[in-house]
Amino acid sequence: MASIDTRIDTLSQGRGPRGDVDALYRSRSGEAGLSELKDLRGSAQVSTDLADGRIALGAEAVVLDSGVPGGSALGRFGRNPTIEAQAIVDELPAGLVGVETQQESGVAPFLSYEQDDAELRIGTTPLGFPEKDITAKARGEMRLSNETLLGIEVEREAVTDSIVSFAGTRDPVTGAYWGQVMRLRAGIDFSYDERGDGFYGTLAVARYDGHNVPDNRSYEANLGGYLLLSETARSRLTLGSNINYQRYDNNQNFFTFGQGGYFSPQGFLSIGFPIRYTYRDDRLDLTATATPGYQSFNQDAVPVYPTDRGAQAELDALRVLNPDVRAYFDRLSKTGGAFSAGVTGSYAVSAGTRITGDVLYDSFGNYNEFRSLIGLRQQIGSGN
Repeated sequence: MASIDTRIDTLSQGRGPRGDVDALYRSRSGEAGLSELKDLRGSAQVSTDLADGRIALGAEAVVLDSGVPGGSALGRFGRNPTIEAQAIVDELPAGLVGVETQQESGVAPFLSYEQDDAELRIGTTPLGFPEKDITAKARGEMRLSNETLLGIEVEREAVTDSIVSFAGTRDPVTGAYWGQVMRLRAGIDFSYDERGDGFYGTLAVARYDGHNVPDNRSYEANLGGYLLLSETARSRLTLGSNINYQRYDNNQNFFTFGQGGYFSPQGFLSIGFPIRYTYRDDRLDLTATATPGYQSFNQDAVPVYPTDRGAQAELDALRVLNPDVRAYFDRLSKTGGAFSAGVTGSYAVSAGTRITGDVLYDSFGNYNEFRSLIGLRQQIGSGN
C-alpha cells in the first residue's frame, strides 16, 4: 500500500513543468571486496504534464565501491580458488593473484510516463559499466471496487546486491568477465482497505540471466494485513502482520567465477509485525514504520565454478588428493530475529518547492542494509 500511496501523491503534488533532484546513499554489510557494498547515487529529472499523466526525462549517476578482497576473501574471488587448491596439495604458500579495488561508476538515462493507474519506464543500466543492458518497467492498476485495488507489473532491472551482480567484474587470474545479473519479474498484487483496516497480497515470478553465470528463477508470495489503532484528522496509526516466502532454483550467493553474487536462498520465510504511523498537514507528509519479526532461510551447497566444468573438474581432482581443498561451498541455514525501520517524509518549503527524504535500516535477508535519501522537487513556472 505504501508504494501505491507514494505514486498517487507524486502525481497530485502540482501540475506543469517540474524538476526533481535526489541523492541516495546505501550501505550493505559484508566482506570487503565481496558482499560489502557502498552505493552512492545522484539523479536529476525534468517532467511535465502529458495527456492525463506526467512524462519525465532524467539520468542517475551511480558509484559503487566494495573495497579490496584480502585474506581468506581473496581465495574466494574469481579463479583464485584453483591457485589456493594447488598450493594446498603441494603444501606450499598460495600465490594468490591480487585484486584491485572493486569499484564501478556510470550514468543511467531513463524516460518515464505516469498516470494515476499506470506507469511506463525505459532506460539502461549505467553507461560506464563494463556491460550495458536495457531496463524497463510497466505497471497497471484497476480499482475493482471502492475498497479493492488490483495491480499487474512487469519489470526488468539489474540485481543490485553486489558489484558482481550489479556491474559485473573481471577475474584477476584470466581477465574473463562475469556477473551483471538482470532480473525479469512479473507480479500481480491486490489490496483491500475499508476504513483503515485491510489486507494485501503479492504473487511474483522472476527469471535471472547474466554473463557467465547460471540462469535462475525465483518465486515469491507475500501476504499481510493491518488494523487501524487510532486516527485523527492528520494522523493514523496501524498495526499489521506480514508473511513473505521466496524460493530460488539455485544458490548464487558467492563471488568465485560463475557465481552471481546475490542472495538466492532455496527457501526463505519471514514473519513481520509492522507498526506504521502517518502524519499529514498542509506542509508536512511523514511516515514512520518499525517491523520486528523473524526469518528462516537455507542455501544449497554449490560448486565453486558453476559455469566452467573443466575448472570445476580440476578442483574435484585436487580435492581427491587433499580433502582440505574447497571444491564446493557448504550448505547454509539460518533462523532468528530480524528488524527493519524507516522514516519517509516531505516538507513543502513553498507552494512550488518540496524537500523529500527517507532513512531505512533492514536486517531481513543475509545482510544488514542502511539507506538514506534526500531530494528537492521544484515546480518550474506557475503550476496548478
